[in-house]
Amino acid sequence: MPSTHLTPSAYDEVGKEFLMRTGLEYTPKQVRNKWTKLKREYNTFKKLKLRETGGGWDFEKNTVKQDNEWWKKAKVVSSHAYVSHIRASIPDGPPKVRYIGRTGMTTQNVRAICDFDMHFTYASIGQPGSMHDTNVLYHAIEKDKPSFPHPPKGKYYLVDAGYPNRDGYLAPYKGERYHVPDFQRGAPPNTPKEKFNKIHSSKQNCIERTFGVWKMKWQILLKMPNYSFQTQMKIVAATMTLHNYVHLHDKDDIHFVRCE
Repeated sequence: MPSTHLTPSAYDEVGKEFLMRTGLEYTPKQVRNKWTKLKREYNTFKKLKLRETGGGWDFEKNTVKQDNEWWKKAKVVSSHAYVSHIRASIPDGPPKVRYIGRTGMTTQNVRAICDFDMHFTYASIGQPGSMHDTNVLYHAIEKDKPSFPHPPKGKYYLVDAGYPNRDGYLAPYKGERYHVPDFQRGAPPNTPKEKFNKIHSSKQNCIERTFGVWKMKWQILLKMPNYSFQTQMKIVAATMTLHNYVHLHDKDDIHFVRCE
């Protein structure tokens, strides 16, 4: 397997061959995303099997022999942490002001963690829309203190520039180019900080796509009915659970396929 991306024509050929063998048709962009994911897993495989990590090979199961602790440490970056605003229906009165976000609409903050497979693994729901991202994080850590999923030592959650850098949380450099399109339209990254930001942005894209699929599939999140706020929070939690269920059991789901 090549160590770099294929050429556009090569992605087309891979897609045609895959269609012929399986009957499933993917766009060149989808093929490229699948290739990138498989390449990451293949590199982990080579590290295990070909570089003699001591794990050995299980010929009965046709897989690598390693304990759970090794797999937990296999990747430095484990997941993504992200805050998104979800529309909230709040009755008129003094408390309503706290839920008015930057856009002037009433929202609730939803802080979520997702893995590289676009599954939600944690969510803190219901904080007022005016609350800063950092405060949402600290509130979640305190509120869920016994069960909050801190990243293991030596691993990190990718977070956006709204968070401070701290143990276990990896934010991009501020004041530098960040988004991948910035580099596509202009000069390539030419400083260590820009190179770091480009890689960070490309990885962070996973949780942005996860939230995009979630909101696209569950339109109720875009205009929340006038239920009690506790019910609105339950709707958010339920749609996240359904998001995971659909992704696990329906590989051809149209919304996930569009965002591959």
